[in-house]
Amino acid sequence: MDMIKMKKTVLRLMLASSLLALCSCNGEPKGLSAESDSFEKRDAVGLVKGKNYLLLFNKTDSQFVYNFKRKYIRFQADDQTCYVNAFFRDYPKDLVEINDVLMVELTYKERSAVQEKKLTLPMILLKQQEQMYWLWNEEEKMGLIVDYELFGLTK
Repeated sequence: MDMIKMKKTVLRLMLASSLLALCSCNGEPKGLSAESDSFEKRDAVGLVKGKNYLLLFNKTDSQFVYNFKRKYIRFQADDQTCYVNAFFRDYPKDLVEINDVLMVELTYKERSAVQEKKLTLPMILLKQQEQMYWLWNEEEKMGLIVDYELFGLTK
């Protein structure tokens, strides 16, 4: 094996070891970043970037639409100045364990933005509590908190 291949192999092993060390013994990923730790402490449905909500869903001035067959949800402000569209390639009801990953196609527009943004992200299930799911993408420092009921599921 030449020196470059050996260095690449060592780097991959170090990365894999680091990722394993970030997970606690009970299977819940902890310490991915300060942003992910902050995200897990939030308790309201919405889209988070870094440590701030891009869109915070609330029943008084927001609305949501969902389509179970299309695996799609949309949050939007009543005045439609900001919104989040999320298409789940893997349906959330199939997420039964912490650390499950699914692909989410996000389209969102912040209140002050002129254009919407589109991302396709692998999102890890960091937390599931009662009827809520916390999905996180570490690379973008972006998280989506969804309410179990939004997907038409019952306890």
